[in-house]
Amino acid sequence: MFNGKGEILQSIMDSTVDGLISIDEKGMILTYNKACENIFGYEAEEAIGQNVKILMPEPYKAEHDGYLADYIRTGKRKIIGIGREVMGRRKDGSVFPIDLSVSEVAVDGHRLFSGIVRDISERKKAEEEIMRSNEELERFAYIASHDLQEPLRMVSNFTQLLEEEYGPEMDEQAREYMGFIVDASRRMQELVFDLLEYSRLNIDDSGFSEFDSTEQVEAVLRNLGETIREKGAVVQVGAMPCIYGSPLRFSRLIENLVANAIKYAEKGKAPIVSVEAEERKEDWLFKVSDQGIGIKPEYLTQIFIIFKRLHNKQEYGGTGIGLAICKKIVESFGGKIWVESVYGEGSTFFFTVPKKLSSDQEIDEHYEKTRQAG
Repeated sequence: MFNGKGEILQSIMDSTVDGLISIDEKGMILTYNKACENIFGYEAEEAIGQNVKILMPEPYKAEHDGYLADYIRTGKRKIIGIGREVMGRRKDGSVFPIDLSVSEVAVDGHRLFSGIVRDISERKKAEEEIMRSNEELERFAYIASHDLQEPLRMVSNFTQLLEEEYGPEMDEQAREYMGFIVDASRRMQELVFDLLEYSRLNIDDSGFSEFDSTEQVEAVLRNLGETIREKGAVVQVGAMPCIYGSPLRFSRLIENLVANAIKYAEKGKAPIVSVEAEERKEDWLFKVSDQGIGIKPEYLTQIFIIFKRLHNKQEYGGTGIGLAICKKIVESFGGKIWVESVYGEGSTFFFTVPKKLSSDQEIDEHYEKTRQAG
């Protein structure tokens, strides 16, 4: 039998997978479970009574006392009650990544702090490996699509020459075959162009600045002018903000979304499209809405997957990369993109662009709030 509640609690603490540690207001370690011994290499007898800074590398070590005193004085949070990824230091001096969540507790009138620690070294290695693999795939796609352009251009050019030179001598079936070649070559060139742009988004992050999104939207509507006139489309644009990002990428993003809204209009009806922006506390929320054919609920997340098509190319043209490019552009701005739709009635694409953060303090606060929001 257990001798008391303390023994029960200690047994529970020692059986947990995560490290559990508690400190007082001065940062002195009060409790330290078995998982902490495995994570940091210090035995409980070595750690208890020491300042928790022995488990921290620089700059966390130098900043800890000041941060703890500042929190006790002002209540300003950086980790307490929030949690974040930080670096830990083992007894042998090695530094490694950890997830740290700290809570404030009151025991017998004393203010204590309890922490949950998880070694995420393996997870970070796996993430880095995935990132390396993705980068290699993107670079391969970039190189492959770049190198494919020249032979495709030759196929297209020589097919046109063949048609010009020998077209009058061809019978109807030969001209039909020639049309298939020209059409396939054109679609392949479009696909290669989109693939090249998609792969370039992670390679080239230059050109970020503050810009007036109104000018970019107006330029997009000029570019789409012929399509708008041909379809009899009405595009309504609300007040647009100044934002931080790449003007060129923003233009491509808006152009893709507006062009899709026009393309997927209900047959026989003039497309009606609206582009709006709403200011929120930490970001701008953009909306591109239409009254088109809509999207079935089961496809609302799938449409952002590269090469994912909901319709065959005879019904609606395209390469299946446009919305994947949109997603990458929004993510390069630090935002999110999603769609809401009623099948048969229309769709609204939403995306966010964070407001530019002007100080380290704002960046820290934005980081913590983003993590809390998941």
